[in-house]
Amino acid sequence: MYLTAEQIAQLYDFSGIFEVALKGLFTARQVKAFTTQAVSSTGDPAADQELIDQGFEIIDFQRDRPRIEIMFTPGAGREQFRPLRISEVREIPVETSWSGQYKLDVITLADIRVHREFVTAVRFILHTQLYTLNADYLPRHRIQVDYKDAGSSPAMECDKGSFQTIMLFDLDFSIQDDAWPVLNPDTPPPPPLTDRLVDTDGNPIVDTDGNRIVLF
Repeated sequence: MYLTAEQIAQLYDFSGIFEVALKGLFTARQVKAFTTQAVSSTGDPAADQELIDQGFEIIDFQRDRPRIEIMFTPGAGREQFRPLRISEVREIPVETSWSGQYKLDVITLADIRVHREFVTAVRFILHTQLYTLNADYLPRHRIQVDYKDAGSSPAMECDKGSFQTIMLFDLDFSIQDDAWPVLNPDTPPPPPLTDRLVDTDGNPIVDTDGNRIVLF
């Protein structure tokens, strides 16, 4: 078995996977949402585009309101294992289920009417549509049915020009069984390190005594 770094990330980059999934749920409903990959706008379009090309989101903390800032934190494993074949002759048990938590910073202008309306809409979406992530946004993972609202903490600070409510949602999630075979292609492993240590002309890299270097 050989998995590329991209294929491994498709299974195990839990924060990236679940943050992007929830962002998709909100943006599909015309709600501004950002993940932990958001960085402050530089004010220079070219510089901002360079950040976007590097995989970051651009957020204008003054103008992008109302908005949701999404953070997903994976928790402990649930001791649910399945065999995974790692070679032609060997299988190992791998964890398949974990706890996790969504933390949402719900931010508006410092207007209690706008803030209450926005928080209510966000809460309604989470309570009624979180499971749609399974079908629409999580092709390899699944949120289990026993997620719960873990409460919210409002912070009404008029002097900062914004109101903010932190909302927490606890859940259990798993990697779906059919995700594993999809990510186990019959791809040969990368060549041994000794075959890769060559210079730009394809010649072996050697030390000052002329001996080939096999490890740094």
